[in-house]
Amino acid sequence: MKMTDKFANSRVVVDVRSLRKYFPVKMGFMGAMRGEQKFVHAVDDITFQVREGEIIGFVGESGCGKTTTGRLLTRLDNPTSGGVYFRTEEARERAIDEIECICSKEAITPEDESKLAQLGKEINIPYGSSFMSKALKKSKEVDNKAKVQAFLEEIRTVYSITKLEGRELKKFRRNVQMIFQDPYESLNPRYTVYHTVAEPLIVHRIGETLDEREELVSRALENAELRPASEYLYRYPHELSGGQRQRVSIARALVIEPKFIVADEPVSMLDVSIRAGIMNLMLNLRDKFKIPYMFITHDVAVARYMSDRIAVMYLGKIVELGDSDEVVFNPQQPYTRALLSAVPVPDPTVKHGRISIKGELPSPINLPKGCRFHPRCLYAKTGICDKTEPKMKEVTPGHFVYCHFAGELPEESPFQEATETATDTGKLVSG
Repeated sequence: MKMTDKFANSRVVVDVRSLRKYFPVKMGFMGAMRGEQKFVHAVDDITFQVREGEIIGFVGESGCGKTTTGRLLTRLDNPTSGGVYFRTEEARERAIDEIECICSKEAITPEDESKLAQLGKEINIPYGSSFMSKALKKSKEVDNKAKVQAFLEEIRTVYSITKLEGRELKKFRRNVQMIFQDPYESLNPRYTVYHTVAEPLIVHRIGETLDEREELVSRALENAELRPASEYLYRYPHELSGGQRQRVSIARALVIEPKFIVADEPVSMLDVSIRAGIMNLMLNLRDKFKIPYMFITHDVAVARYMSDRIAVMYLGKIVELGDSDEVVFNPQQPYTRALLSAVPVPDPTVKHGRISIKGELPSPINLPKGCRFHPRCLYAKTGICDKTEPKMKEVTPGHFVYCHFAGELPEESPFQEATETATDTGKLVSG
């Protein structure tokens, strides 16, 4: 089933718009004297949405910006620009829908302005009616269509999690959790399992008594398939296997019932024999609690197994985004094709061509002009790819590609036979 069919009626939980994160580079003495400043473009103008119950997988080589994107969505890092809009409260959603309805009118009456002021207070927009009046006054200077967009952008700017501070930021953190890559490093060796999983409850003041907290911790452990929970409550991390440690990390993320989870390569540090168990656990939890995930991985096979949609990143950009099977079996970005050609196939008799890309990965400090992939691309054309940066193009419904020639590349590819065989075998295998 296509993502556009399966999740078309699902509520948007995370809405990312033009997100950027630049890290300043420490300059040498002469550079500092000249006032030079350079930046690492870790994440550079990405836009996507995550809907309720959906898993969106992020793949790409090391340094492409996957983990930084996850940290921005959880506010572990602050973005340079752009917005991340986190929507979980249905009352707020209805208020925003009503605001959009009023703003779409040809003329806004004084009664409408009063209603907007009231709705602004309901969704906790700072400055109440004065903010609304200012936004309306500003937007009335242009035509109606532009007025609607200007006003809604004002609302979105204030509604972004990048603006949250203090109590509002703490409230947001209760709704968003992260599962880290290394279960050996993410657990405090001095804490028991109970102390580790109960810590979010203590921070957010959930549970009035020790017995109530112990019950919540036990329930989270059993949801993470650590049964019976009583056998694990007072163990230390060194008494657990790698898979058990990662299940404790998952229980810690689940215990406060988040609305969104970022999983940063949660199976890459585990033995191949136990990866499938952790992945199936996460899928079962998604089905049970309808929690959307951002699933970060280097492994395309794992991404396809876990994800409803896949986003391929390269040098801070999303270069291809679409339904998992659409991206895997109909890739339209040359980089995606090269990435897929490296996936192993569980059939030694099948010819599996490898697409070689030329050159080295460019520096994220001094990015190439035009398309970022053009120095390594087999299809690059001089005068186009090296001069003009392409825009995301929708080649089929829900399938977006960052390429001047998206939809025009040759359909046959060296890995087509291999991927078809992998499908017949079951799934692309995880290396």
